Amino acid sequence: MAIRWGLGIFLALLSEGTVVELTEASFRTNILNDPQSSSWFVEFYAPWCDHCMKFTPTWELFATTAKEAGSPVVVAKLNGNDHKGLVKELGLTAFPTLLLFKAGNTDPPIKYTGIRTSEGLVEFLKNNNCYAAPRITLRYFNTRGRAEVIRLVLEAAFLQYEQVHYDSLTWPDAKVAGIENGMFLFGQVPSVSYNDRDLVQTWSIVRYLGSRHNLLPAQFFTEIDMLLGGLEDILARYGRLVYSKNFHEERAEYEAQVLPAWLAHYNRYLSNNRRQEQNGTSSSSSSSSNSSSNSSLYLVGGVLTVADIGLFSVIQQHLPVSPSCLAPFPLLSAHFRLISEQKGISNYLASDRRPQYQNGVRAFFDSQQYPADSFTTTRRRRVLFTVQDVHIYGVVMALPCVLYLSSSPTGAAKNGQAESEDPGSGWS
Repeated sequence: MAIRWGLGIFLALLSEGTVVELTEASFRTNILNDPQSSSWFVEFYAPWCDHCMKFTPTWELFATTAKEAGSPVVVAKLNGNDHKGLVKELGLTAFPTLLLFKAGNTDPPIKYTGIRTSEGLVEFLKNNNCYAAPRITLRYFNTRGRAEVIRLVLEAAFLQYEQVHYDSLTWPDAKVAGIENGMFLFGQVPSVSYNDRDLVQTWSIVRYLGSRHNLLPAQFFTEIDMLLGGLEDILARYGRLVYSKNFHEERAEYEAQVLPAWLAHYNRYLSNNRRQEQNGTSSSSSSSSNSSSNSSLYLVGGVLTVADIGLFSVIQQHLPVSPSCLAPFPLLSAHFRLISEQKGISNYLASDRRPQYQNGVRAFFDSQQYPADSFTTTRRRRVLFTVQDVHIYGVVMALPCVLYLSSSPTGAAKNGQAESEDPGSGWS
């Protein structure tokens, strides 16, 4: 979903679904003047219209339903009372008016004339071939590794997907076939098939999914790209650590120096965001409709993006290495908790769909041969970090604590499991 957010657009993120608040400028940028790589379903309303106000809960419920079904349609609304020239240009004569702008279609928009119920709206999208969820297949090994952040993005977007897990027996032939048919461009996994398109390289996949499902606003692409680049830096260090035969000796320095220095950068970024928001200059202030005090805890724009999910994923995999790593960083702790409470993500973390081990069989930590819980008798394998927000003089602080949960027998890695052959990672 290639959305080019114009300056001044307001992203109104509702509790579950997503309704985008359009202005005339953003409407022209993203719909009228766009080649329409995305389909938009827009409600034109007026604040004084009783029918509009009564319809608002239904529109919000519909947005939730469509999002959780994986519909690629962007659900939006536009205040026609504030943009009378645009209303006249479109020939609208009453509020609310619901128009469907189909992707790649230069014909006039389709007007909804049915009963204003969530079920009726869903049926309307289905009849116009705009509701079907994409067909997604994720191919990787039965570990978290490079594929975990992709899984988290898919879960955050409420997308259904199939998984193909390779091992040492199936990977060699699959690799050869994938190179020949173009599925594995560089002979590596993870790989994602999205409808008829084959994608490789972890962060490229993450960006693509984010752009298609409202998790990568183009307005903030540069900031998000930089933040994802920082994640790759620490992942490279993590890979060298857990795949080193000297893991025990190197862990202390990593835990005391490398990891805190890296976490401090992101905590400082969040702190700067909060300070700029207080001064009215932060990008998070662009989401004026999001009045929640949590808005400044997101990395960019005051909304959930792939940058937040990526940071959460990287911290998740570091907690078994250093369970108290977030203690010195209250804003980062609060950010971690905020992302962990996203409905799709929290459901996934509690499910049996999540692979049991972080790393491949050649790793010396958090792998089948060297489970994380084998390094201490006081820790259990699954580590979830939660924080309790404490509001003091309007400033959100965080009290970190570690909650150890029992290991569940999910997704045990197979003997002789193949490693990822992504040369940029060194770990699977």
